[in-house]
Amino acid sequence: MRDGTALEWVPVHTPSLKRAVRALLTASAALAIVGAAAIPVAASTMAPDAAKVVATAAAPRASSGPAGIRIVAVGLAFKTTYGGEIPAVNAMCAAIPRDASVVFIDSGGGGEGSRLDEVVRGMCGVPVAAMDHANFASTEQVVRGIERAGRRPVFLAGSQKTLTRFGGPIRQVMRLRSTQDMNALTAPPLHTLPFDVNVWMSEPTP
Repeated sequence: MRDGTALEWVPVHTPSLKRAVRALLTASAALAIVGAAAIPVAASTMAPDAAKVVATAAAPRASSGPAGIRIVAVGLAFKTTYGGEIPAVNAMCAAIPRDASVVFIDSGGGGEGSRLDEVVRGMCGVPVAAMDHANFASTEQVVRGIERAGRRPVFLAGSQKTLTRFGGPIRQVMRLRSTQDMNALTAPPLHTLPFDVNVWMSEPTP
C-alpha cells in the first residue's frame, strides 16, 4: 500500500470451498467422458465410416486418451462416391439427337428408366417416356406417333438384348463405373458399394 504496509494473501480453506472444487472437477471429468462417447455421432456426419471409441480397462498411463478411452478413426474421408456421373451424362446427351423423343424400354422399377428419365429430360433437353412389357406391336405404334409429331424416335435400355428385337443399329451410350454410399437406414455407412450404370440406344426402323 502507499503507506508501506505489506499485504499478505492467505488462502482460505473452508469445507464448502473444498466441496465446490471437488464437484467442479467431477463434473469436468464426466463431461469429458460423455463428449468422447458422442464422437461417433458427430463423426458420422463428416466421415460416414464413423469413428470408433473404445473404452479400455488399462491404467491411465497406458491409455492414449483421458479416463482410459482410446479413439480409433476408420472414416471414409478419402473415398469418393458417385464419381464420373457428369461426364457419363454428358456423353449420353451428346449421343441423343437434338430432335429425338426418347422411350425407355423395360427399364422401370428401379432400372435405368427410373434412374435417368428426369436426367434425360432435364439435362439432355428431349421428351422422355417409358414402356414396360413392350412388344413389337406396341412399340411400332409409339414410333409412328413420334414420327407424326415430327420428331425422331430413340429407344434406351439397360441392356443390348432388350433392344435387339426392335431392329435398328444399337450402341452403348453410357458405361458408368462408380461407387455409392452403403445403403444403411439405421446407422452411418461403413463402406462404399459399386454403382454401375449401362445405357444402350437404338433408333428403331419404321
